Amino acid sequence: MWFRGHRIGRWHLDPTLSRKHLLNRELELTKRFKQNAFQFLSRIPSQEWEWMFLMQHYGVPTRLLDWTENPLVGLYFATREEQFKSGTIKPEAAIWCLFPQKLNEMAGMVLGSEEDIPAFGEEQELSDYLPSHVGQTSSSKNPLAIIAPRQFERVYAQQGVFTIMHREARHIEQLHPAKGEPKHLVKLTVPRKSVAAIQRELDILRVTKLTVFPQLENVAEAACQL
Repeated sequence: MWFRGHRIGRWHLDPTLSRKHLLNRELELTKRFKQNAFQFLSRIPSQEWEWMFLMQHYGVPTRLLDWTENPLVGLYFATREEQFKSGTIKPEAAIWCLFPQKLNEMAGMVLGSEEDIPAFGEEQELSDYLPSHVGQTSSSKNPLAIIAPRQFERVYAQQGVFTIMHREARHIEQLHPAKGEPKHLVKLTVPRKSVAAIQRELDILRVTKLTVFPQLENVAEAACQL
């Protein structure tokens, strides 16, 4: 099972590229990113999918959606502190729980083992989901659950995994399994009154900003809080 925390429970499971209505500008965003990225990279990506994951890591809108294999990390994102407008009612948070193999079965992606998850560089069928290929297929496909090498410290710390959309923005929560088939997704609501207590418990368990985002600036912030 995979997990994704939303601090606002009504949010869709929607990649940034779709959420910001930039699907028709995906290749343009990639070109612009490449234009200035080379001088900052110690290793230049050699494949299109590597560029896509690099862009995702640095906040460029992509067709990828982040998930985690660690439920506590999902809970951290559901309850992390954010500013709400004064006077507004703070909404309930949510944790989405995904059965990745079930999602892939709905998309027609079935591998040899029931526990296996497709990965770029390993399964040729995933090339249809690449930005340069997605417009060449005859029909749109369902989102897939995928894995990739955890090349960045943050992705490793968060035990990151991903879903990837195809041509159309099909919300994962709105997909319907065949009659009689188990659900691929479960939504758990986090009441707003429980958020503070959960945050304290996560601190005790050392699921903090520093452990989820292991960066030097967060080391300094953690030291100042002692």
